[in-house]
Amino acid sequence: MKQALTYLLILSGFIWLSLAASCGLKSGKQSSLANDTTISLEAREWSKKIDEYPDNVEYYVFRAEVLSKENRHDLSILDYEKAIELDPTTVSHYYMLGDEFFANDETTNALEQYEKASTLNPKDEIADLNKLSFCISFANLIKAKTFSVSFYN
Repeated sequence: MKQALTYLLILSGFIWLSLAASCGLKSGKQSSLANDTTISLEAREWSKKIDEYPDNVEYYVFRAEVLSKENRHDLSILDYEKAIELDPTTVSHYYMLGDEFFANDETTNALEQYEKASTLNPKDEIADLNKLSFCISFANLIKAKTFSVSFYN
């Protein structure tokens, strides 16, 4: 009986692994976006290139830009985070990630990324402009909420 259970467990493991392989799962990681029909053909093409060259930073950045235009900020954030993991010294990746967080209404994370960009290169005017733009937008949001509360009371 014990031997039969062991074989059953081994067999179920093989079945699970073959199902995972057929679905494109790779050792518990997110499956490739190459076959994801909820994103554009252009994003799927970049996904194929990423599958082939998973350490190519530019491919993640290019796909992130495409996904951002499609308002898929959640996926774009993941690509910019991967680009930063592969190349943590490129300042522009931090402020582009900040822009994605901001577009995704994650203001705290956005400001954190703008500050990281400024820290990496204090003379980077784009990082400073993004931080300033963020602060102005956030201040306007607070004013708009205050106005709407006072208007309806």
